[in-house]
Amino acid sequence: MIRLLITTVLCFVPWMAMGEWRAHFTEDGHWISVLSPAGHQFVVAEHEDEVQMLLVLAVSGDQIAGAPDKGAVRIDEGEWAWAPLLLLRRSQEGMAFRFGFREEVEKDLIERMIRGLRLQVGLGAHLSGGESLSFSLIGFTNAWNDMLIANRIGTVDIGELVEQNRVRELVCYAMADWSVTALRARIRSSSREEALRALRPTGIDLVDELMPDTVRWAWEQPADSQFMRHPAAHKYEFFERCMSD
Repeated sequence: MIRLLITTVLCFVPWMAMGEWRAHFTEDGHWISVLSPAGHQFVVAEHEDEVQMLLVLAVSGDQIAGAPDKGAVRIDEGEWAWAPLLLLRRSQEGMAFRFGFREEVEKDLIERMIRGLRLQVGLGAHLSGGESLSFSLIGFTNAWNDMLIANRIGTVDIGELVEQNRVRELVCYAMADWSVTALRARIRSSSREEALRALRPTGIDLVDELMPDTVRWAWEQPADSQFMRHPAAHKYEFFERCMSD
């Protein structure tokens, strides 16, 4: 399955995210990606707890000295994590690679990406000038959690959930999204009324009636709660708790 997903990702390269992380959903799988100012792309996919990290270089043949066989990733000012690079595709437009990180390294990188601001990729002397590539981590946490939820239920499109009459999934996804928004509003010292107005309604009255309860829950959380430190990091957790109730 992961090979089919990688093929799908590479087919969609021209339409990937620009500026901040975005989630992409297809019948063959889901992934998230970001585009650097120089046009390079970093892609993360997850299927059945298997994480894949891909790098798509938008460089011509005369800008890169051969195909690098290893690369490194670091978050903010952390340590570099090195791994073998598997060449997936090479064309006049550039090259696509998959990082061969060990599972425990991938999990650690994801945790740091959730809380980080910038991702850097090093290719040593292979890249012109030997400099590292820089990618923003803005939007990564929300995109990552949406991908996990989509992998669990197939979609996070509210319209599709409504059309398919999947009320439980709709309620749990909406409440997870609202929980993050409400907690962020509280952190900004917004009022409960402002938090309620910030929530995105589903358009289904029976579901949207739960919005005030979600705001109330957010204001009941202790100030030192883990949810208050980084609300978006817990979106999938909120969803799973709702689904298991």
